[in-house]
Parts: sequence; structure tokens; C-alpha cells
Amino acid sequence: MKKNIIIFLILIAVIFLIVFKKDEQNIFKEKYETDDVYYQIFVRSFADSDNDGIGDFNGISQNIDYFVDLGITGIYLMPIHPSPSYHGYDVLDYYDVNEDYGTLDDFENLVTVAHENEISIMIDLVINHTSDQHPWFLASRSFHNDDHEKYKDYYTWTDEDDERFGKLGAWNQNIWHSASGKYYAGYFSNQMPDLNMQNDDVIEEIRNIGEYWLNIGVDGFRLDAAMHIYGKNEVVMDDRTQENINFWKEFSIDMRLINEDVYIIGEVWTQSSVYADYFGGLDSVFNFELSDIIVNSAKTGRNDLYTYSINRLYNKFDEVRPDYIDATFLRNHDNDRIATVLNGDISRLKLAAEMQLMLPGVPFIYYGEELGMKGAKSNGPYYDETRRLPFIWADETKRTTWFNDSFNIDVEQAELQQNDEDSLYNTYKKLIDLRDSSIALKFGEFISWESDSSTLQGFFRYYSGDSYEEELIFVLHNIGKSDTAELAPDITGEIIYFSKGINNYNNVSLSKGSTLVIRLNPEDFETYLNK
Repeated sequence: MKKNIIIFLILIAVIFLIVFKKDEQNIFKEKYETDDVYYQIFVRSFADSDNDGIGDFNGISQNIDYFVDLGITGIYLMPIHPSPSYHGYDVLDYYDVNEDYGTLDDFENLVTVAHENEISIMIDLVINHTSDQHPWFLASRSFHNDDHEKYKDYYTWTDEDDERFGKLGAWNQNIWHSASGKYYAGYFSNQMPDLNMQNDDVIEEIRNIGEYWLNIGVDGFRLDAAMHIYGKNEVVMDDRTQENINFWKEFSIDMRLINEDVYIIGEVWTQSSVYADYFGGLDSVFNFELSDIIVNSAKTGRNDLYTYSINRLYNKFDEVRPDYIDATFLRNHDNDRIATVLNGDISRLKLAAEMQLMLPGVPFIYYGEELGMKGAKSNGPYYDETRRLPFIWADETKRTTWFNDSFNIDVEQAELQQNDEDSLYNTYKKLIDLRDSSIALKFGEFISWESDSSTLQGFFRYYSGDSYEEELIFVLHNIGKSDTAELAPDITGEIIYFSKGINNYNNVSLSKGSTLVIRLNPEDFETYLNK
């Protein structure tokens, strides 16, 4: 009997430990839904598989090894739906793909190939507005036709007697456009009419769209123009920001009923005091302010408020949602490329990559950024095309030719950089591998290190939990334009990354534009904090 009781107690203890461990891991997963490194692709520009000069799904599938080699675990595809424009941000059909990019079967094959290589697929979800050629809008503007009654209120219509008529949008743009004797809202263009999110039928349609793509196998959504669902002077509301957040919160809940692991990130291009609030409704929000902090620091070589500014952002996010997941990026498809901003300076481009990839959150790399691809807004007949140029393969059979690229003639091609140990590509590869090998760099807290230097900026990354062993990392950047020996006193440990070559830490002079990463003894953490 006594033996049976002992066995029973042991079983209870084992069950308790299993349940406790499971709960702890669930908490861990809830806080860190993804540890992916995402690669943003403009499909038209990446890789051509059928020799028509236009990038396609098969071109991505056939080059999946490129992402595996680099260490990419997530691909974010810019709009893939049928569209009358080259960029795709005015959708004609949410349930199909752009025929320039291939067929729906080709897309499903891409999802399969990506998943086989442990790579997630995220797509751009552009539902703030549609194309003015979308069947819904064509029916809506024919509201006098009883056959189109369902779609009459799919868009926001007004007339000259309405209090909103003639009022401007968030950046003082005209948002009211004439059609069929009335006026419709189009925040970004008269060719992009805004859907009416106060119509339950529209909201149900959006749920169906999300469910459709999740069922195909998509792992996440990037939400375009997430702050303009209820636009300024387009709708009358007491608190439009909160209503926007509530809208996305409900959308996220609905999507999780289909895929509990779906990753949803919003484009909220404004000051951090506003986009921080969107963590209340989304997993992530692109950190535009952090992007500018990194790029400006790398460009000027001086920012004594670098770590202070980052810490301030994180504190702001933490107030909204302690389990927030930051989303870091340097530049995207709406910005001049960072290689242009930094005048092609490879050492500064490496520094910017080091600054981004040592920070918490999910990193997003804009295609070709790892090669130093250039591109800037054109003053001529083109605008964003020159920020979304063809990827520079050495193998010309892969290279897209839909746009004549004169920006990147002197940039070393992808395959050549892969074989060049000192290339920008291989710097990205080393940093991604370093991040993947360190639980603190993946998931650890950011704790700033105080420095009186205007150029020497450092911080700790610290992880403590039952899922993984405790780890303490110290990251130090010399963002300046001169060498310095003004290193952190009494910080010793294992150097795991030094951009100028591994050396004994006590004898290192931190070269200009370089980064040093040290693994420290976690038991000494309190000592470091008190110095």
C-alpha cells in the first residue's frame, strides 16, 4: 500500500512538472509568437522563371535556397492580387492572384515549398481600398440599379450637403471624388476608392478574404494603411484611432479562430505616440521611428541619444501591451533605399544591419538590402518604380527586366556576394546566424548601458526563463567616424561577434562604424547594472 502511495505521488509530481512546463512554454509562445527573420519581396522584381521579364511565384520557389542560405525564415510578399497597376495596391479580385505572377496553383506550390524549408509566408492585405475597376465599385456607383443594391454602401458616398464634403484627409489631401452625380471617398487616389467599414457586409467580406488565404496556407498578413480604416473627415467618430484599433483587434480574433499562430502586422506610418497604441489590436506594428533612428545614426555618425531613444520607444510600447512584438526594418518599398541614403558606403551599411539585427523583435529585410541595392524616388515620369527595381542576380536567366535599372550597375551581384566572405551579404548572414544562436538576442530584454560618449552606444540583451538557459549579451556600437578606445570598463566575456575581426577584448580598439558583441556571465549582471 505504502509503495502504491509513493508511486502515486511520483506520478502526480511528474504530471505537475509536465503541466507547469507546458504552461510556461505557452506563455513564452504567447509573448514571442514568431522568431522569424522576414524578407520583403516585390514579386515583379525578384526572379523570373518563364523569360517574360517579370518576376513570378515560380521564380521565388526555384530560388528558395537563397533564403535558406541567408537564414531567412519568413517571406513577406507585396500585393499578389490582380490589379490594373504595376504595384498592386489597387486590388481587382481578393480571391485570385496576379496573372503576371503565375497561377493560384503556382502560389500554393510556393507556400508548400516555403513550408518544406521552414519558411513562413505573409501576404499584403490591402483592404482599406480597392481598385476603381473592382466589380464591387462598379456595382456601387450604379446604385440607381436595383440589381446592385447590395453594393450601394460597400463604399463611402456623400454629396455637397454632407458636413464631410470638401474636407481634407490626414495629410491635407483631397479625399472626395466625383462619380455618378455623387462623391466617394478615396484617401490615396480617385483610382482607389475606400471600402465602407461601417457596413457589416463589408466586414464579413474581409473576414472571408482572410479565411480564404489562411486556408490556402498563408501564415500572416501585413495590413496596408492600417490607420486609415476610419479616415479623418471620411467618417465622423469621437475617437477614430481607437475605432481603427478595435477593428483590427476583432479581425485578429477572427483570424485566430482559423489559425491560432497567424502573425498580423500593421503599417501605421505616423509618430510612435500614435502607432504604439496599435499594439492593443495587432501582434506587431512596423517601427518607423526606430528605422529613422538607426538610419540617421549610421549616416551622421553621431547620436548620443541612440540607446536612450530606443529605450523610450520600448517603454512606450510596454505601457500598451507588455507582450508586444516589435517589427524592425531599415527601409521599405515606400522609402529611398538605405544604400542610396548612405551613398553606397559598405561599412555604414554593415553597421546599419548590425544595429537592426541586434535589437528585439522581428526583423524585416527589404529585398536587395543585403546586397546594397540602390534606389530612390524619381523626379521623372516614374515614382516608386525606382525604389522597387529588379533584384541583381548574376545569372541573367533569373533577372527581371520589366524596368531598366541604371541605379545598380556597380553593385556586386547576389551569387558573387555569396562567395565573398567580406561582402555585405555575408555580414547579414553572420548576423542572422548569430541572432539565431542566441536566445538573448532573439527574445531577451533590452537594457540600455549608460555612456557619456556621443558615438559609443551599447546595451544589454538579457533572457531568463525556464524554457531556455539564462543568457546575458552586451552589444556595443561605435557609430562614430573615428576609432575609439573608450570601451566599457570591466566588461569581460566571450566575444561572439566583432565586425573588424575577433580579438582579445582588453586589447580591442573599437574601430569607427564597428560592432562588438560579448556573451557575459549572467551572474555578474547586477554588477554591470550598478557600474
